Amino acid sequence: MIHVADGAAQERAKYSEIWSIEEYRTASSPGEQNVDRFMTVMEPKPGETLIDIGCGAGRAGLAFAGHGLDVWWADLTGAALDPRIDKFRFLEQPMWNRFVKPK
Repeated sequence: MIHVADGAAQERAKYSEIWSIEEYRTASSPGEQNVDRFMTVMEPKPGETLIDIGCGAGRAGLAFAGHGLDVWWADLTGAALDPRIDKFRFLEQPMWNRFVKPK
């Protein structure tokens, strides 16, 4: 049986490749499109922490930071990460390793 975590290297390579395509990297993301809606519905206070899991380029997180939130970014690869994002605040990690118990 193959576990999802066994494919982390292949997934990272796949995402790094797709993020190298300019049209994909600069396309608008659902997260980015819903920042204002999130702010209205959830009403976070300035200084509260938001973790952008599966952040891609991280543009949604940058928009949240613009609203005064303390943002951290996480994704399988930092291949497309916006250069304005502090690398200290970015975790490059397959998220399924955090939530799946090893057998």
